[in-house]
Amino acid sequence: MTYTKRELIIENIAQNLYNATTTKYPKPKKPLKLDLIKLVGLLGGNIRELTNLTDLDPNTPPIESYEDGTFTLTVINYSPWQVWGVDTKKSFTHRLACLLGTYLIYYTHQPAGVHETHHERKNNRHTSQALAGLHLARCLMLPRHQLLTEWKRTWKTDMGWKIDLADTFGIDTTWLEVRARQLNLLHEDGTTTKVPTPPLTTPEPEHTPQAGTKEVGGALAMLEAKGTTGKEED
Repeated sequence: MTYTKRELIIENIAQNLYNATTTKYPKPKKPLKLDLIKLVGLLGGNIRELTNLTDLDPNTPPIESYEDGTFTLTVINYSPWQVWGVDTKKSFTHRLACLLGTYLIYYTHQPAGVHETHHERKNNRHTSQALAGLHLARCLMLPRHQLLTEWKRTWKTDMGWKIDLADTFGIDTTWLEVRARQLNLLHEDGTTTKVPTPPLTTPEPEHTPQAGTKEVGGALAMLEAKGTTGKEED
């Protein structure tokens, strides 16, 4: 896949956010799953989850920010298919990551207030804004460096391996497959390769605190301003 410049910038900030809030990789007995709830808290955010339709109305704000620099992400984690075995934990993670991605790209420098309503978000899922937030979400949960490393280390060709790898990052196989296609690991005929084939033509995101901070909301600067990244000690 050929990235646009903007897509590469988004992948870059996601990689650096992941690096800033997790232990160095690889490290024995340390999971690769990003603690997304912890990251939202470090950025000054609060999380509200709605699981009952009676608590939901079209004007429910998924993204709202306040004068003191804090914000609230409301995850509407209800699905009529949950009775058929939908993983509600992963569904929550996916939706929270998308909200955070949209907030970081578009709203960190906007005046305080309600930035979207549930009705607006539901009916604008395919806009460039929504898709950019989704791209940041997937890159944040499946950062390039860690995914390429773990994919190569564990590579097999069966579906069970793919499910296990998705579980390692705490997401479902759909997101894994999207990122694998972006990184030339999963191909149109459904086959996979141990390394990107053809080789990636875009550089791996820089592993520096400054990379991408201005372009996508300055999220790392936000962490530094609070005096902590949340990273565990080695």
